[in-house]
Parts: sequence; structure tokens; C-alpha cells
Amino acid sequence: MVSPPSPSTLLRSLDGKMRVDLGATSVITNPKDAVVILLDHVKMEARLLPMSPGSVPVPGMPNLPGGPLQAEAALPGDVEELGKRLIQGIEAVGKRYTLPQVPGETLPPTVAEVWTCTATQLPVMSKITGGFGVRTSICKTAPVADPPQASFQIPAGYRQLT
Repeated sequence: MVSPPSPSTLLRSLDGKMRVDLGATSVITNPKDAVVILLDHVKMEARLLPMSPGSVPVPGMPNLPGGPLQAEAALPGDVEELGKRLIQGIEAVGKRYTLPQVPGETLPPTVAEVWTCTATQLPVMSKITGGFGVRTSICKTAPVADPPQASFQIPAGYRQLT
């Protein structure tokens, strides 16, 4: 079964803040202040949550490149360097992660191929293959300039929840 594309936006500032927009919800992470802001654009609410030390939650990309600038968390399994390649005109470095199978599992292993922009360190394409099928995510644009700081703040008029 092929699911329809689901548009999303991923921004990352030069100081490590990240914002992921998924429909009516946005997730802003600020590792310096150790806070995660969940924005509900329908209810115009902002929920502030403490961030676990050393983690930056990015929906759909847990523990893969494109997270914080610190060293990547080690993933179990094999990692293969794929070199550099242009992805929609953007220079990217690729890695293929093959996750180990659970003993007795008959499904094929899960393989994640992630291409990360060399300038912004944001993923520009990822392809995850496993027993569930294939999921491909492609970034349409990847500006190299620092996004406006307002992108990482609670919009005016939003009610703040803690």
C-alpha cells in the first residue's frame, strides 16, 4: 500500500535549535535551554516540556544524522559510508544503517539510508526499508542561511501551557 505524501518542514539554526512542522503541529527543540516546545496551531497553544539531556527528538528520524551537532549516538548494527552525492542539487554525505534482526525473526532486516547536507547537517533524503515496506523522505529545499530566530519562538497570541 502506498501512502500519500505528507509534507513537513525541518529547520535548524546554526546554534542547534530545530523546528519540525507537521501539519497543524510544530515541535521546536532548544538544546541550550533544554526545552521542547510543542505548538498546536489549531488551538493556538504552546506546551513547554523539559528536554532529556543529550537528546533532540526529531519525529521520524530518531538517533540518525540531522540531530544535534554533538557526536551521534551509536546505533546497533552495521554502518556503511556511502560517500558524497548530489541530492536535488545539494551536496550530501550518505550512510546506510543495517539494524540487527531479533533472534528468530524471519522478516528482512531494517535498513536506513540517510543523506545529510554537508553545509547544514540536515537530512535531505532518507529511505527506510524493512518488513513494513519502504518509506522515503525527500527535502525539497535546504537553504544554507540561518533561519530567522522567530522560527524557534512561541508565536504571538499563543497560550502557553507548562
